[in-house]
Amino acid sequence: MPAEYAAGDPTLYATAIQDSIGMFNADGVMKPDGAANVLEVLSQFSPNVKGKKDQVDLAKTYTTAYATKAPAAS
Repeated sequence: MPAEYAAGDPTLYATAIQDSIGMFNADGVMKPDGAANVLEVLSQFSPNVKGKKDQVDLAKTYTTAYATKAPAAS
């Protein structure tokens, strides 16, 4: 991993990774409710999404195609 990822504090970076590991699925595939949560969060502050959440069609913007094909490719 590049040193700049740690922003000068490798111990803090390792702690941050360890503390956030629970939000990842073992198979690497985000569940649909996870995509809905991301949309909800972005709608709170992103100028690209704020006030437009109802215009976002997750069926057109969220896919697991890459993640589900990756294991088959290895």
